[in-house]
Amino acid sequence: MASDSRLTSSGYVDVYQKLFPLDRGDSFVAFCGDTTFAFPVIFQIQSALEIFEPSRDRSEDITKLLPRIVDLINAYRAAWKDVDPLVIAQENATTRFLFGGWSWKYRKFYIYPIQYNSKINLFQAYTHKGIVKRLELSKDEKCIAIGNYTPEFYEALKKTIKKHRLRTLNYEPLQVLSGMLRTPKFTDRQSDESLYRPADKVGVIGGAPQALKIYQHANFRPIAIRWAAGAAESEVSLFGRPLLHYERTILPIYDCQNQKYLYPLANISN
Repeated sequence: MASDSRLTSSGYVDVYQKLFPLDRGDSFVAFCGDTTFAFPVIFQIQSALEIFEPSRDRSEDITKLLPRIVDLINAYRAAWKDVDPLVIAQENATTRFLFGGWSWKYRKFYIYPIQYNSKINLFQAYTHKGIVKRLELSKDEKCIAIGNYTPEFYEALKKTIKKHRLRTLNYEPLQVLSGMLRTPKFTDRQSDESLYRPADKVGVIGGAPQALKIYQHANFRPIAIRWAAGAAESEVSLFGRPLLHYERTILPIYDCQNQKYLYPLANISN
């Protein structure tokens, strides 16, 4: 899983966490859209799963968690009172969630995009089978994107898949995202370049990429990112936030420019 790190409002902040591993270890939730709605929902999901023992101890498979997560999103939305209907409509249109992880029951990874359906006036999960088919990957191989510039993302990823004749993906989606985060029309709010979707605004994404990996042994590992913005000196960030000068990490560090890993513990000898 990978994301940009920009939070946009009257200004913008490029150090914002958008990927959230769940405490049970085998799954995650992410979002795009205004944090007024999305961020409290993330905390409610984390709390609700933690206090319910079957979801906390993983006896409940992630495929059974999906309906509860959707219910939590819709319950929070229904509880939002005394707000302008136009604001609600905007939140519904722009807020999306992504939930996924490793299923011990079916021994495979699942990923579910969750977005608002105006016909039923509820958030619901989607399969996005058409996108999977267009990428021409092997069976059960999926790459789901939510948020701004998804047509440009899929187009760049499809070119990479075709160029290298790929049937499965590794870090290619992260590399595509990294390239977009170095492209002015996606990151510069003053850009006058055109976009695929007229409704998209320029300069909505930014900051360092953030990444998270979930394994078949039902555990997750955050990935630190070495990143340089423009002409600035490269620095290491974790979940979008650059580490302070006295902070050190033992996590693997992925250099997006060189497409190589640095393992901080590799040089420690017994």
